[in-house]
Amino acid sequence: MPLKIKTLLVVCATFMFNQSNAQNFEGSITYVLDFELSEKMTSAGLTKAVMLEKLKSEHLWWDSITTTYKGGNMYSSLGNSGSWSVYRADSNKIFTFQKIDSANICEVNDASIDLEFTMTGKMPRIIPKDTIVMINNIACQLIRVKWKTGTYDYYFNKEQFKIDPALFSKHVYDGWAEFTKLSGCLPIKIVKTTKGIMSVSMTMVNAKAGKVDDKLFTIPELTTNAELNLVPMPNKKYYQFKRP
Repeated sequence: MPLKIKTLLVVCATFMFNQSNAQNFEGSITYVLDFELSEKMTSAGLTKAVMLEKLKSEHLWWDSITTTYKGGNMYSSLGNSGSWSVYRADSNKIFTFQKIDSANICEVNDASIDLEFTMTGKMPRIIPKDTIVMINNIACQLIRVKWKTGTYDYYFNKEQFKIDPALFSKHVYDGWAEFTKLSGCLPIKIVKTTKGIMSVSMTMVNAKAGKVDDKLFTIPELTTNAELNLVPMPNKKYYQFKRP
């Protein structure tokens, strides 16, 4: 291999490594999704194929999610569905955009609210585990966020995808603020378990560091529709939007 080309490859590889291990990771991580039903569900005769069909029909399932990070903002492309979500740190809200039936619907979640806390008055327990798990040849630690209704297991490696936890200090939803405060980095795998129903896993399969355009986090104009909010929810509201 010519020396100049070899030198260029080494420089590029070093740049990518340094970017992925910088204090604030900027770039994209792709996760592949899977799920397993609880023994209670399978004993009742429910199969994985039937559940998958139901989840897809209700716009609740994607085979993969690619999340792009910049500063405290996050943009997630939800598989090949044409749906996406945006977390904006300035509003501390999560905007999820989907076509449901014939309407373009945006679900807006207040990331400062833990839903179970609004019902029980108790915040989830944060449980760091001593377990080391190999995920895609990466040695990962585990932090468990435990609610009465289930758990989130966040797997991470402190040398991979570092971020400043202060960027997410108000993101209470899903135990994200507590996880990032303890880990100082982004997750390599997440397992969400709803007690007695199912476990959903998100496992990293690809990552790419690089500059991200701020326009990616732009929120389309939202229109209020009272019919979408007939049942008030403490942490979310629904709107209509025009696709860009």
